Amino acid sequence: KLYACLIITAIAMLLFGFADAPLISLYLSDNGSIGDIALALSYGQEYLAIMMLGLIPFAISQTYINTIRESGQNLVPMIASIVAVLTNLVLDYILIFGVLGAPAMGVAGAATATVIARFIECFIVVIWTHKNTNKNPYIVGAYKGLFIPRNILKEVIKKGAPLMLNEMLWACGMAVITQC
Repeated sequence: KLYACLIITAIAMLLFGFADAPLISLYLSDNGSIGDIALALSYGQEYLAIMMLGLIPFAISQTYINTIRESGQNLVPMIASIVAVLTNLVLDYILIFGVLGAPAMGVAGAATATVIARFIECFIVVIWTHKNTNKNPYIVGAYKGLFIPRNILKEVIKKGAPLMLNEMLWACGMAVITQC
């Protein structure tokens, strides 16, 4: 899971890094509105550049969270998500509007708050998982070697590829619907 998430994250970062303007432009239109498309694109690029930093902790935390949930434990992922949402909410207010002595950062503040919340969520689930090996025995020795036996990898790909393709097609479909 971790390898797959990190590979997908790397691909996404390359895509967002090199095709940010065309991708953001898909969601912008000036169909008679009084908004400034160029300004919106600029804000979108600024937001995306900062948000890309949060993709790595997001990928790691999602890997851990899904594994924790699959082992029947839902409380810690829920707490981590609640803490992340509340952190994001508070930091959005502080960093967007510049309260409590912080500079008013606007769009950059919103993105920064989200990235910080992603890191906090990641730290909560990773630290909890490694500190509670009695509840998470699968983590013991998980990073002793980075090799995956070929027969296991073959089975994972064989069984997981159709599901991954389905999820990718669904995500693409939702993106197209949103764009329309």
